[in-house]
Amino acid sequence: MLTLYPSNKLEHLSVLLSTLLTQQPAQGFTPDIILVESPGMQHWLNMQLAQEQGIAMNIQYPLPVRFMWDIARTVLGEARIPRESPYRREVLRWRIYKLLNDKEQISQPDMARVAHYLSSDHALGKLQLAVNFADLLEQYLLYRPDWLQGWEKHESVTNDPDEPWQAFLWRALVTETPLYPARLYEQLIEGLKASPDKLKARLPSRIVLFAINTMAPQFVGFLDALSALIDVHVFHLNPCVNYWGNVAGRGEQARILREQGIEAWMAQNQDNPLLANLGKQGRDLFNQLTQLDSYEISAFDVPAPDEDDQVPQLLSQMQQDILANGLSCWQADDRSIVVSSAHSALREVQHLHEHLLGLLNQDPTLQPKDVLVMCPAIEQYAPFIDAVFARVGQQRFEDDAGPRIPCSVADRSPLDAEPLIAAFLSLLQLPDSRFSVNQIIEYLSLTPLQKKFGLTEQSLLVIEHWLRAANIHWGLDGEHKALSSQQVTDSPMFSWAWGFKRLMLGMVAEDHEQLLADCVTVPDVEGQQSVELGRLMLVLEQLAQHTQQLKKPRTPTEWTDYLHQLRDDCFAPSQDDNDSWESIGKAIADIALQAEQASFDEALSLVEVRDTLNKRFGTPDAGNHFMTGQVTFCSMLPMRSIPFKVIAILGLNDGEFPRSNLPGSFNIMARCPARLGDRSRRQEDRYLFLEALI
Repeated sequence: MLTLYPSNKLEHLSVLLSTLLTQQPAQGFTPDIILVESPGMQHWLNMQLAQEQGIAMNIQYPLPVRFMWDIARTVLGEARIPRESPYRREVLRWRIYKLLNDKEQISQPDMARVAHYLSSDHALGKLQLAVNFADLLEQYLLYRPDWLQGWEKHESVTNDPDEPWQAFLWRALVTETPLYPARLYEQLIEGLKASPDKLKARLPSRIVLFAINTMAPQFVGFLDALSALIDVHVFHLNPCVNYWGNVAGRGEQARILREQGIEAWMAQNQDNPLLANLGKQGRDLFNQLTQLDSYEISAFDVPAPDEDDQVPQLLSQMQQDILANGLSCWQADDRSIVVSSAHSALREVQHLHEHLLGLLNQDPTLQPKDVLVMCPAIEQYAPFIDAVFARVGQQRFEDDAGPRIPCSVADRSPLDAEPLIAAFLSLLQLPDSRFSVNQIIEYLSLTPLQKKFGLTEQSLLVIEHWLRAANIHWGLDGEHKALSSQQVTDSPMFSWAWGFKRLMLGMVAEDHEQLLADCVTVPDVEGQQSVELGRLMLVLEQLAQHTQQLKKPRTPTEWTDYLHQLRDDCFAPSQDDNDSWESIGKAIADIALQAEQASFDEALSLVEVRDTLNKRFGTPDAGNHFMTGQVTFCSMLPMRSIPFKVIAILGLNDGEFPRSNLPGSFNIMARCPARLGDRSRRQEDRYLFLEALI
């Protein structure tokens, strides 16, 4: 049976879910299965269940796509369905890349457009095309499975100029692995209907979907078929208590006015403009769910009538209008909704800090953990947040006057947030590096590198003095300088080898500057300091060796072994860097694992490996630093409709929000009419703003 639990408040949904788990507990040690779309929602829901029940345990939180794949393995047989899908984008990119490296495949007539593009000999052309097409195929598998089935039958479905080569590559992929998710979906639905009695004992007794605000039509059909065998409980946000499946936004009203005239436009119901213009994504989900055979338990928060002498807050009036899909005259004069304009991003953050300080002073019960700050471009605002708010582990200056509210910043990419990860990726740039003194000093400032080579902050001060005295600027030696600057002369002056020679001669010669072996000595290294000089020289020796080794092409397995060696040769993890250390190791290992799953064993260049890791660590990490007991700064991501006492949004600038996600140049979906359930970055942003309001 399929049961829907709509509500306009997420906290009501958590109470309903807690009641369901209490009244109908799982049997024995069977875990409860709750599908969520983000780690942040999982964390919040776990905390809510623990608060309401006293403990939250034995709960699994799979992602929807992962759950659907696991059910397919149960229904169709684990021997037939692999544990991991070969059509995941991480594996698919290597399968496509292997096809693009095949000259026989590229020479086919359907691939003429791709062959012309690859003829430019761009170093990353093939890999970038494979990565982008893998991402696009993952969208096709969810939202255009009929296209893929048509391509498999050599049918043309769009007459788009990019369709022939995409269809050709798709047929090649299907020939290698015939069982792809869209075909698997059809067989799964048939399997669920064929032998329901045998499957009931192997399937979970019930599943719960919590606060997922968008679903592909394919997944909705899967839930409908699954609900015939087990109990499916869908807890979802619905901003309006009335039927609003046909509300018309500004674009639709303009179309009616243009096509049918003013009279037809005036005959239309005047819906709430916020609900109509911001709620398209939620409306699409609402329309999909209302078509299913389901039972509904509503939990809408309809406010009680106000007394005659009590004026409702502006925010409350707005929420009531959205809830009823109505329009009223807002007359409340309060600060429940504040719109602030600033002349710079720094001033935005400063004004936010002042505003929050005022709220904290006015309300003793308000805590920093009750405040959420969302931002469409969190990376742009992160430096200003560090400058104005107090981060955990951040150094406080003696002249830092006034209180600073503690905060945490979530959803930052590891490349920007973790110094060790940034330093490791910069090592992959060594073949292109000039070995400038500033770059080496940055390496020496890293605690993991200091721990590896026995350096300290005090020794770094001495080393910096030596480098200034020896006039070391850039280049390993004269030959390296000539190659880096493409000069004819190979003078070693100002290079590391030239400077080390001056320091070494000064250490063994008399204690004053003199001309010795065509060099002016630097007599600043004495006694035990020679050990520090040896450690510095060892650092440069290791970097110079890896500069040459990085230039060699390797297979994915060989790159995995070498990159682990590179990390271990240059760094040693400190206690604060354990997470970054493990993240680097996992990313390195995943290259070989995903290539093995794709049966890819061809040689990769440094440029390709570097681009793969940059993309991996350049993706925001949505699982860390969210709701840590301080003011939470985060990006505006789907499924972030978590209630807080105070919600602020930074960066709502014209042209920057809602954000535009320009489709790829060969995205056929973007050039064809949209369908129900299609995802759009602009529509997601609009619905996120509506969720923030309610």
